Amino acid sequence: MKFLNKLLITIALFVSVNTHSVEISEQDWLALSYALKSEPRDNDNLPDRPKSPKDIMLVSQFIEVLKWQKDFTAKQLHQLNKWRRSDAVLVVLKDAGEAKTVANISAEAKATFLAIQSRAVADEVYEKWQANEFTAADLAGFTGHKGQAVFKTFFNRLPLYLQTGFKDWSVEQLQDSEELRNRDYSAMLAHMASMLGDVEVANFLLQQTASEHTLAFLEQIPEYFSEPEQVTLLKNAANNRKLRSKSFNLLAQHFAKDTSVSILIAEALKDRRDYWQALNLVPAFVKANNSVAFENILKELPESQQQQLRMRLKQKN
Repeated sequence: MKFLNKLLITIALFVSVNTHSVEISEQDWLALSYALKSEPRDNDNLPDRPKSPKDIMLVSQFIEVLKWQKDFTAKQLHQLNKWRRSDAVLVVLKDAGEAKTVANISAEAKATFLAIQSRAVADEVYEKWQANEFTAADLAGFTGHKGQAVFKTFFNRLPLYLQTGFKDWSVEQLQDSEELRNRDYSAMLAHMASMLGDVEVANFLLQQTASEHTLAFLEQIPEYFSEPEQVTLLKNAANNRKLRSKSFNLLAQHFAKDTSVSILIAEALKDRRDYWQALNLVPAFVKANNSVAFENILKELPESQQQQLRMRLKQKN
């Protein structure tokens, strides 16, 4: 493990390459894919710079094998590092004139390298957690792009009861420490909330400074939570100014028939910051036959806005 970590550290993580696309017809690609299934492979002698469609596919397939392999030789890791500098990209040209990238050696090698590195670090974190040596300061290792990958690998390895335990402990640390909250733990919180379907963690996440991970989490709420929980979480998200626009859209998209949702959007018409978005969402509620809240609030708006709302109340799309 220590050898692997040292070797990973010595290899540069980001390499700039100019891609060189190799094009192949869809028919030839399918024929080649079929042929490679039965052809003997020599993974120890794959080219550093694959150029032909066959070599690009062989290297791509081997990189995928390495992604899930537990033990590595120094030769394999150095080979993977060379492929991270490759400019080889295989593009399939479909009959309809569309082009689809089916292999990008540099991108695939970088992703595999990150996965290997994440597993190595996650193993150490797991051992530290098991030995009760993990501290609040160690949470910083779960931030940033690499840290997020490490956390997911670590957390997914824990059995359910330990996932719940880590969730309770980590949220408590963040709640009690302003210094910790100054870092972005939204990816960690979003992953725990999704994996566990935990409303408490989800609400804590939605109270924090919004990030790309928080916005992505909003999209996933219908997948991981029951319908009543979804409505509650999206309404709570609307209390966060930076999440309000996204939450309003999702509420209108998924819950236009809900009376409480129509009331929330109708009330937003009174706020000049939310007026135009709320106004443009009205047709969704009209289509769902749930426009009473907007009709009730009509007279509370300025005359010009009343006219605009009347026009939206006539629209169903």
